[in-house]
Amino acid sequence: MGIREVSRLKENHPWIIILRDKLQSEFCQFFDTTIEAEPLPIAQAIIKIFFALHPWVHRTNELSAQTKQLKTILKSADDPNKLLFDDLPKFFSASDSDEAKADAIIDALKEMHDKYPDLVSELNRRLLVNFRVIQDSDRDIIINASQFETVNNRANLIWQKSGDTSLEAFIARLRTYRGGLTEAEGLISLLVGNKIPKSWIDADIQKALQRLSDLSFNFLEAEINSDIPNLNDRFQASVILKVPSKTPKAIPVTLDRKAQITPENAKLIRDIVKSIREDEKFKKLDINDKVATISELFKELATE
Repeated sequence: MGIREVSRLKENHPWIIILRDKLQSEFCQFFDTTIEAEPLPIAQAIIKIFFALHPWVHRTNELSAQTKQLKTILKSADDPNKLLFDDLPKFFSASDSDEAKADAIIDALKEMHDKYPDLVSELNRRLLVNFRVIQDSDRDIIINASQFETVNNRANLIWQKSGDTSLEAFIARLRTYRGGLTEAEGLISLLVGNKIPKSWIDADIQKALQRLSDLSFNFLEAEINSDIPNLNDRFQASVILKVPSKTPKAIPVTLDRKAQITPENAKLIRDIVKSIREDEKFKKLDINDKVATISELFKELATE
């Protein structure tokens, strides 16, 4: 396409040129050279970004309605001119400004592009919370290498000591795990029964997160039960409480909750207990009412 044709593209379809510029700036990591202002290279740039996405993103339904619409368009794209001049204009309103048209496509591409990294971030955060390396309330904490190093060291200490085949596979993975995108892919595959990534569906991701919680709990129990000297200051708390149900027959419901306590939190727990014991209102209660107070607190926490 010559200068005259490029000028005609700018005049008749200015949103395409704006889109080209935004693709270049927002997804520069995908391109070694400047995207030419022609339909073919612009369409190829969009398709390159789309097919570089993690395979699960092509299958997930956990995207906004508009982004799913673009995903459907790009999945079936086979002609650059048809993509730019016929298919993509169906993605936005003709009354939108040229800037808004380009932004709609860029925003949808960014949502798809961020989907898998966001999943990995959530997986890593849950892993560190489960291992009591960070608190669940630390939503804004920046995850760093030292936190994964803590997990690595703990995994190395109890490796081949649990006697549980599935747990050992999890422990082996954590011996070197540092939270990268590829490493997380391997961990998720392990959690869903070694299912290959290109076959993942949303139900697999939910299964992986649940399995992560289960195996993390088993890991902490294995630490408690191990004979490693520097881990013997960890302990497990277990509370069982029977309370009347809300049914007419009021059949007692048993609430059973276990928790592993790390050395990092042990002092905090002792301080909280001391604070409660020294509270003047609490001190005036008899032993039955003190137990009742604790049981009421447990009932509120048991379903969290």
